[in-house]
Amino acid sequence: MNPIRVLSASEQVADYLKRLIKEGAVRDHVPGVVQLAKALGVNAKTVTVALQILEKEGVVINQGARRMRLISDTVLQEGEGLLSEQLHFCIFLYEETDRQSVLLKELEYALNEAGHVVTYAEKTLTELKMNLPLIQQVVKRERCDGWFVVGGSLSVLEWFSLQSVPAFALFGRRMRLAMASVGPKTDSAFCEAVSSLISFGHRRIVKICRSERRFPDPGQSERMFLELLRQNDIPVGEYNLPDWEETAEGYHELLVSLFRVTPPTAIIVDEPNLLLATYQFLAELGLRVPEDVSLVSVNSDSFFHWCYPTVSSIHWDAGSVVRRAVKWASNVANGKEDLEQTSTPAQFVMGGTIAQAKEEC
Repeated sequence: MNPIRVLSASEQVADYLKRLIKEGAVRDHVPGVVQLAKALGVNAKTVTVALQILEKEGVVINQGARRMRLISDTVLQEGEGLLSEQLHFCIFLYEETDRQSVLLKELEYALNEAGHVVTYAEKTLTELKMNLPLIQQVVKRERCDGWFVVGGSLSVLEWFSLQSVPAFALFGRRMRLAMASVGPKTDSAFCEAVSSLISFGHRRIVKICRSERRFPDPGQSERMFLELLRQNDIPVGEYNLPDWEETAEGYHELLVSLFRVTPPTAIIVDEPNLLLATYQFLAELGLRVPEDVSLVSVNSDSFFHWCYPTVSSIHWDAGSVVRRAVKWASNVANGKEDLEQTSTPAQFVMGGTIAQAKEEC
């Protein structure tokens, strides 16, 4: 379970000022630091940091010392009519644990701050096994003004893209569909991660991902993974991209089968929870990370910072994902069509869970 991020005093002031700007209570320029500190009952340092946050977000423009900050014209245009209509957005979770993720908590908070109502679908996509008829029934029962679909499969997102109620894809098989979406651009970072494993002598590399990443055909990262193996004369087959029953028991059975005959020397997992389960399994076998098995997580998590050695993983800015989703909601509220697909840059962090592969017997 991910911890809920508590906003600092400066972040709270920044959010409050942003709301005043979008409501039109503050226009053209922001009052000076001293004046704001006195009006808000906080110290000048808190206000200064809050304004710096708004500068980084592009809400206000710093004109230099002793000059008041201007409010961005783009923000003013987006803010016009933002609160004129309260909309109801429903989030279709990938799985139940997503409800406690920091990213979705921040998204819910930001949408509430913008004056909207946020609820969650009665079932998750994994509970419904990505079954489109069952998903359609849930959508039919849930009356809302817009959907946020988390980690949808290609067929699920394709269906949402054709509906009259607007939908926004958070991650999932979203590319090349006529719908707004956001997710990390991991191509180069993932390529670096796989290439690093190969450079360390790993030839038995397994990537474990969900079925929607493998069917009806492998996703972009999976295709890249297999191609990199081929380019380095590493035999490719079902072993490298295995099928498995997506339950805790099914994952354990997969790991048992992988280590029964030709154990992998490196495992790439798509999710932090799978990485944790893999750690536990290896410990039960008396295997060490990274001395015996190297591990890489495609997605990062806040708990990785507490791991020693640090986890080799791919990092990206969750804040930019939230801002893009909120901008889409703003456009929907203002009656503007928004089908933009946004990709957030990602980088591979080597960490300490990769080491030289042991020589094969």
